[in-house]
Amino acid sequence: MATSKRFLLVLDDVWNEDKMEWQKFYAPIRNGQRGSMILTTTRSLKVADVMGTADSVSLEGLPDDSFWEFFKVCAFGYEKEGVNQELESIGKKIATKLKGSPLAAKTVGGLLSEKMEAKHWRTIMNSEMWKLRHGENGILPALQLSYQYLPPHLKRCFSICSFFPKDYEFYEDSLVEFWVAQGFIMPEDDMLLKDVGTRYLRELTSRSFFQQVHQRRKCYLIHDLMHDLAISVSAHEVLMLQNDKNEQRTSPSIVRHLAICASNLELSTLNDLGRYDRLRSILRESFPQFGNSGYLQVILPSTIKTWFSQLRYIRLLDISHCAIQELPENIDNLKLLQYLDISNTHIKRLPESFCRLYNLRVLNLLRCPLQSFPKGFSKLINLWKLHMKDSLFSEVPEIGKLTALQVLPAFEVRQEKGHRITELKDLTQLQRTLCITHLENVESQEEARQAKLCDKEYLDKLVLEWSPSRNTSSARNDFSLHEEVLEVLQPHPNLKKLDIVSYCGEKYPSWLQIQVLPFLSSLQIKYCPDIKDVFRLPHSLKSLVLADVGLEALPKLWDEDSAVEGTSRKSIRSSSLSDLQIVNLFKLTSLQEWLLPLHLPVLKSINIVNCNELKSLPTDRFKEFSSLEVLDIQNCPNLTSERKLVLPSSMLSLKIDSCGDLDNSLPSCLQNLTTLASLHLCNCEQIECLPGNVFHNLTALKLLKIENCPKLRSLGGSEALTSLKIVNISDCPGLTESEPLMSVEKVRKEDTSVLELVIDNTALLRLSFFKTLLASTMSLEILRSPETLMFVGGDDEWVQILKLLQSLSFECCSYLKSLPAWLHSLTSLQELIINDCPEIDLLPSLPTTLEYLYFSNCNSVLTEQLKIHEAVIQQRRSHRFAAGPSNTVI
Repeated sequence: MATSKRFLLVLDDVWNEDKMEWQKFYAPIRNGQRGSMILTTTRSLKVADVMGTADSVSLEGLPDDSFWEFFKVCAFGYEKEGVNQELESIGKKIATKLKGSPLAAKTVGGLLSEKMEAKHWRTIMNSEMWKLRHGENGILPALQLSYQYLPPHLKRCFSICSFFPKDYEFYEDSLVEFWVAQGFIMPEDDMLLKDVGTRYLRELTSRSFFQQVHQRRKCYLIHDLMHDLAISVSAHEVLMLQNDKNEQRTSPSIVRHLAICASNLELSTLNDLGRYDRLRSILRESFPQFGNSGYLQVILPSTIKTWFSQLRYIRLLDISHCAIQELPENIDNLKLLQYLDISNTHIKRLPESFCRLYNLRVLNLLRCPLQSFPKGFSKLINLWKLHMKDSLFSEVPEIGKLTALQVLPAFEVRQEKGHRITELKDLTQLQRTLCITHLENVESQEEARQAKLCDKEYLDKLVLEWSPSRNTSSARNDFSLHEEVLEVLQPHPNLKKLDIVSYCGEKYPSWLQIQVLPFLSSLQIKYCPDIKDVFRLPHSLKSLVLADVGLEALPKLWDEDSAVEGTSRKSIRSSSLSDLQIVNLFKLTSLQEWLLPLHLPVLKSINIVNCNELKSLPTDRFKEFSSLEVLDIQNCPNLTSERKLVLPSSMLSLKIDSCGDLDNSLPSCLQNLTTLASLHLCNCEQIECLPGNVFHNLTALKLLKIENCPKLRSLGGSEALTSLKIVNISDCPGLTESEPLMSVEKVRKEDTSVLELVIDNTALLRLSFFKTLLASTMSLEILRSPETLMFVGGDDEWVQILKLLQSLSFECCSYLKSLPAWLHSLTSLQELIINDCPEIDLLPSLPTTLEYLYFSNCNSVLTEQLKIHEAVIQQRRSHRFAAGPSNTVI
């Protein structure tokens, strides 16, 4: 948007009514071309008045016909045939009450679908809820009706969320912890409370009370109308403090939950909170909506001490981001406390009385300068979540007594009491990842056996690591002990990922097989130089990393059974491997008999790096890996290839760097790679040209990087590379030719792509290959150029070639004596970067369009000139900011 292009910017659900804030927002985009537009949706008429330069448009509900079709799907499902006529008749009457709102259709339709019975539907149709005041949108009764039909436990979980502001992002784990602290999650059979809470959240989401906005991060939002509902049903139980002004005046005997949404509160206001003696929750959160992202400065030890004396029913206490250095000794008055957040405070120690918080389940110590724990910390036997930096876990004495603990990301084995590996014995609830380090401190096989890793059924990933810094000779003298220890550290069959790091034994454990670990999908063996032979690994593996291992051949990942009766063929159970990384296997000589498409049919990614003795690859067989997308081969200088490399059309990324004779396959191996997005060729000494007939097939290519290819003399076909985003060409001294442009169906146009171009010699820009690219180049970086004078030739010609350039960088150009005098004529230039160019001592005139100027490690004379011009740019920017936006806003 800052590139003088025409744009359409859509801002959804806007509530900010501050005109000055909008002027700040407009300033960077005021240069948009005529016709640029900002489209805003809001429920606030004041926002529309503040932002709008055109008449606002009031959005009504969906038309009746469209709404009925949508509502029918929500209530009856996608099967439209065989709909019960009586239910359809009732459904149409209910639909008229929903004012065309899709949200109401989803919630009420979902409620109806729970029982496809006329009695249930009539009960909903005749509910007294429809007689309630409709409000501004007319659908609150429909949402309240859906709420009334929630089970009691889900009602509690939803209504408490009025505690948080609109558009607050809820993360699954944090929300479940919040519910658990309130006592809303009821135990069910053998399920963990966390799993029960997760099921509650899934149910509320399926009924549209929550919306999942990011599946991978497990992030949820509550629609603002649903948030209004939460506020209405939570009555007066929630109180919000905003800069000494209560959002609602409520009797202290009724308030159960208090949110502090301010950074500046009077001490008297905080002390006065003690009269809310029925409080169950105090939440101090950094809500940007209320402008309180900083520390709450006025919470003093005396204030907290008062709270701890009077607020005896507190179950959740969040005093994060507060300027406090210690917790008072009377914290043990909070007998019911289940959740404590003191993150981002200055607390260095916990009092001994802290160890009497026997009901505490969740403790957040992130970004606290805490260095140790009180001796009785292990008495907190109900603690199941401990949030702090990984290194602090090893400072907890006798952590094995915290038998409810679910998260232990790092455990350092020591030889002192309370820190031995036997502490892990009873921690059967551990989840996600457990990394056990310094395993050299395990003194016997029996001690290792006592860790009982085979009982940790909820672990997804296990890391077993010996110290890499220990004395190598002494470690290898104990290799038999290391083998015995690893043998008894057998994990639970549910394990999905395993890392073995810096192990000095020669044998791999007998349990590393499919019969013992049937769900193992990822294995990393790193820095284990003495492992000589791994015969077979589970064929369930999807990812295999072998780094700095002494293997001479790779282990089998497949099973070959006896010959099929009546034939000479053998039945083969192929591998599930999709990702293979081989790094620093210095004894590996061949992959000819291992990289077999028949055995590895779903292989997607192959990375082979620093295998100096590797001589043989099945180059002609790669085409049979029909799923292969990534091939990265680096620093394998002894590779020889009698047959040329042939690649499958599924390829997305290819990197070849210092690979012996493998570069003889270039450029023929690039034929027909129509989906290739990234091509990186480095230290390919045999390649002489990349002709147009090759590039014309690479229409999906986004990254092209060619480095240190001394014989490369010619490039062609850039006009066909319509998807390019980044081009980096360096250390190719023989590159002096370009093929003439060819007629193709797709030709690069000015607006096809915003391209970043990196070169080390400006003479390259005169070649037709680069001239074609410059038509869409917005950023040009000249990196480590040996030139003393750049852009040799007519000034007018260079200005014409670079007329669309918006960013220009000179990086590490140690010999460059001066900048081009015609820089001021680049009327599109907005950014100039000059770093590590010590010989330049004069700054030419710069264009008035320049918005950003960055520089470092330059000649002192030039630095002073740059500082002066930087001040001019900042002054110009501040004037433009004061002038306000020039774009059309709707």
